[in-house]
Amino acid sequence: MHSREGIICLHEVETLPLLLPFPCLPVPVRDSTLQ
Repeated sequence: MHSREGIICLHEVETLPLLLPFPCLPVPVRDSTLQ
């Protein structure tokens, strides 16, 4: 799994269909659960 720190891309997450106009969203919270 390619998990980017602080950045969530719609290419990896398909659970956000409402954010189609945004390629990637900057997230201040790091996914420590995927580490």
